[in-house]
Amino acid sequence: MPNGLHKEFVIRSAKAGKHVITEKPMAITVKDCEEMIRACNDNNVHLAVGYRLHYNPTHIELQRLGQQKVLGQVRYIEASLGYKTYDTLDKTTVVDKNSRTEWRLNKKLSGGGPLMDLGIYCIQASRYILGEEPVAVTAQYGPVNDKIRFSETEETILWQMEFKSGAVANCSSSVGFYTDRLYATADEGWFALSPALSYGPFEGKTSARPLEFPHPNPQQAQMDGIGKVLLEGGKLPDHITGGEGLKDIRIINAIYKAANSGKRVVIG
Repeated sequence: MPNGLHKEFVIRSAKAGKHVITEKPMAITVKDCEEMIRACNDNNVHLAVGYRLHYNPTHIELQRLGQQKVLGQVRYIEASLGYKTYDTLDKTTVVDKNSRTEWRLNKKLSGGGPLMDLGIYCIQASRYILGEEPVAVTAQYGPVNDKIRFSETEETILWQMEFKSGAVANCSSSVGFYTDRLYATADEGWFALSPALSYGPFEGKTSARPLEFPHPNPQQAQMDGIGKVLLEGGKLPDHITGGEGLKDIRIINAIYKAANSGKRVVIG
């Protein structure tokens, strides 16, 4: 479903008294996110965002390595995810080379290009490895190889996030080339994955050992995890709620602002 339609269907579901899982990115604007959260709160239903990697054993281990400082303080992260044009994301959609019939190329429907669709995984990974929020960003658009198709949304974007601990994340997302990797270096070692942020199966290692974990069906693991909480009448963990989705949109908006202005943007 196009990102720009998430708000409408979340609010409709909430008013019908249904718990909601919305895909990432949660919405296009901060205002939309806030309205979605308020609608779910007002109707006493849960709102989850489809962060499937939070239920993947390999990525749970990355969180442990980073947040518990198993290899010391993480100082630097590289994260990238890209595909060769959006056509590869949906084999059932036939997209004329000179058209924008794919909704991801329509800024009104998508809110942006690969940063919204793919880069959010890089943002998420950096945040949950460190257990911190970025305090400032810089960003640059990459070259546009097809100015007709990418007249509304970016083809490639690169950005840097600064964290309070002094850690830096250098990230990229693109629909102009393939990339799927994650690397983090800490005071006493490093860990890396490739493939890293797609649907896997993930392959990686640390400076001390291989990373060898099961790779369950990502959507099944996510639905089972969320369903168990709801069936038991519990509270969804903060890291998959609408509040988490709102944080990502604030960061994404700051990245676009930095890319458009060429200036460092502080995230308040």
